[in-house]
Amino acid sequence: MTWLNSGSWVTIGVILFLCFIVARAAAKFLPGLVRSLLAKQDLVERYGWAGRAFKYQRLVPWVDRIPISADQMTWLRLGLVGGSLLCFRFQLDPYILPLYIIGWLTDYTDGLKAGAEERRRGRPTRHGKYLDPTIDLICFTLMAVVLGPYYPRRLLIAFAVAIGARVLLFAVILVGRLCRPTWRRRLSSNILPKTITGEAKAAFIAVSFGLIMFSRTDPTNLFWAGRLLTMAIVLEGFSLTHLARQAWRSIYGRPQLSIVPADDRTG
Repeated sequence: MTWLNSGSWVTIGVILFLCFIVARAAAKFLPGLVRSLLAKQDLVERYGWAGRAFKYQRLVPWVDRIPISADQMTWLRLGLVGGSLLCFRFQLDPYILPLYIIGWLTDYTDGLKAGAEERRRGRPTRHGKYLDPTIDLICFTLMAVVLGPYYPRRLLIAFAVAIGARVLLFAVILVGRLCRPTWRRRLSSNILPKTITGEAKAAFIAVSFGLIMFSRTDPTNLFWAGRLLTMAIVLEGFSLTHLARQAWRSIYGRPQLSIVPADDRTG
């Protein structure tokens, strides 16, 4: 793993990673602006359609052939990430990289598997909407406990506060749906939906902790790990604010009036 200790390679990799996240966010929220800034719009659209075709025609069928369910993939992520942390703790360096990368790849493949199962059965998985964010929170907490000594104390406290706020929001929405019929009727079953902000936050956290695990003493790795975790905390603040506001409006907002079709009007 000597190549990971090179500050220049780590810096180039992190910059490319940030460019990818920014480009994906821009394509999500500003598609018209992105297309107007690109000279070869037809080429970009062709590659975009090719990417979607590859995902739904090649990647999803391949993932669907894996002989475990989406929920089992989610549990597998906890085992692989936990195993990589154990390898880090006992300095079993050859096993850290494959366990950690495969573990976080399941965060993407379990969504593809869940989508394939939903289309096959005609309904979503029973526990997936709750299990996936719960396992993510457990993984983040375990990584913070094991890798926390390599971060500044203030940054670690801010990260703990962010994780605690998400757990509190998760618990309030879940208990409200279970105990109050109004909440159950007005709140979606997907209590913590995936957004581009949440996905970017999770990617920043995974790369930040990964830099520590792969080279715990390199100054460049420590520098970028702290910066990425700081950006993840900022994105978590925006994400939690948006989710809390959306839940509040769904519960206490003015109900939408139903529009009666013209053919069904009476009188």
